[in-house]
Amino acid sequence: MLYTCLFCKSTKHTNSKFENTFFNNKIFSYLKCTTCGLIQVNPLPDDDDYSKMYPSDYYNFKKHEAIGTYNSYFNKLNSLGNYKSFLDFGCGNGKMIAEALNHNYRVTGTDIGSDLISQLKKNYPNATFIEIKDFYNLNALYDIIFVSNVFEHLINPTEVLERLITKLTPNGILIAEGPIENNFSIASAFRKVFFGIRKFFGKNVSHAPRHIFYSNYSNQLQFFKNSTLKVVEYNCYEIAWPFPKNIQDVKSISQLIFWCIAKLSIYFSRLSIKQGTVFNFIGKKYK
Repeated sequence: MLYTCLFCKSTKHTNSKFENTFFNNKIFSYLKCTTCGLIQVNPLPDDDDYSKMYPSDYYNFKKHEAIGTYNSYFNKLNSLGNYKSFLDFGCGNGKMIAEALNHNYRVTGTDIGSDLISQLKKNYPNATFIEIKDFYNLNALYDIIFVSNVFEHLINPTEVLERLITKLTPNGILIAEGPIENNFSIASAFRKVFFGIRKFFGKNVSHAPRHIFYSNYSNQLQFFKNSTLKVVEYNCYEIAWPFPKNIQDVKSISQLIFWCIAKLSIYFSRLSIKQGTVFNFIGKKYK
């Protein structure tokens, strides 16, 4: 299959330590760009693959209440300007929607699937909801656009970022967060060794390749720098996922080992601003 890096557009690549996955009667490999280091699925999923990856029962229709989960973001926004309109792009079941409404923003949410949109309208009647396929055709602009755990699911992240920037008002803010699964940490190094051994012995897995790419601290930051946004803030930190988060979640000896590795990794990640498995980005649109 033809290969082009989703971030830097290079065609130069090599194999990665990550195992191939068998899904929808296809083998998906994980190739590493030798220019920027991004790891991405090859071939890229097509429409049929996407329909199988995200069936109608994939989404959780749980209603969220505002509990201050994103207060650090809202405190930062208050220091950056007087913003009123808020778009959650790929809003899922509305965790950020509830928080933004609680902070008195004029809130809009977008996602895919008419069933999800209908349920969101019932759960959060004070917000506006639009299917993504209709969103791009609207002329509305937003002071703030929030994108959480979305870019890694896309086969065209650069293009989507640029389109979202056009939806920002002058001096508007884009907030993004998500995994950086190829970034260094003790836990990620352990996973790479584990996957590398399995791959050496010809082992495949059979999970849906929902995360199209695995980025790291540097190439994820460069992804945003290559846009027209001015970087306001960028950092990363460590979370336990995909290992158990709490000791109460441990059900076996192997899970106990994974939990210990996660805890150790989280502790040592605090020694470097570039260690971690999750990034936060805040960017500002030029006038």
